[in-house]
Amino acid sequence: MKNEEQVYMVPLGKAYDYKRTKRAVRAVDLLREFAYRHSKAQEVNVSMKVNEFIWSRSIQKPPRKIKIKIVKKGETAYVYLPDEKITEETPIVQTKKETATTEIKKETETKKGEAGREPEKKQVAETKGIAEKKEEPKKTEKKAKEEKSK
Repeated sequence: MKNEEQVYMVPLGKAYDYKRTKRAVRAVDLLREFAYRHSKAQEVNVSMKVNEFIWSRSIQKPPRKIKIKIVKKGETAYVYLPDEKITEETPIVQTKKETATTEIKKETETKKGEAGREPEKKQVAETKGIAEKKEEPKKTEKKAKEEKSK
């Protein structure tokens, strides 16, 4: 299968519209979105050097634009710096893994779909591993004083 290569200049200025503590993360997301849109691939993998370049000036000040090379192999697009040497051993940033909260949401959705209605609170609490606690109603200070005076 033929590898398709293209060089692009990606604008990352929209990352500065977000809070300072999220800008580099947003810049990587913008880069991924750009690569999806232009390569029409199912999956996009970013090389470690591109990631390090974006994070080189810390989380608050990512670059405003970056020159990249997108190599498409099958249904996967790989994003590299233009001068980066590409080998089979080139490290790649892994895609985000699912967290425990998303697994819980999926479990509740499947239970909801199976039963045709929403699961009861007890079932949801069991999937989260939380036991339900029954709290006694709190007495107000006035009621407590009245009971003492009687």
